[in-house]
Amino acid sequence: MSAETCRKGLAELSKGIAHPARVEIVRILANRPTDAKCVCGDIVDALPLAQSTVEGVHQDTESVSRI
Repeated sequence: MSAETCRKGLAELSKGIAHPARVEIVRILANRPTDAKCVCGDIVDALPLAQSTVEGVHQDTESVSRI
């Protein structure tokens, strides 16, 4: 892998977790059993954010970080 590819990959990952809510969503997902299903409502219940905010942040995180 080239240095340029590494830099671009790191930039994408950084963007994906740049928002504190994104970091928390990743933490919530990482701590769930691998066979457990997770729906947006589960994340909304765990965070002090509106469902629309969580959905938007989760979609951004999913597309950038490949969650």
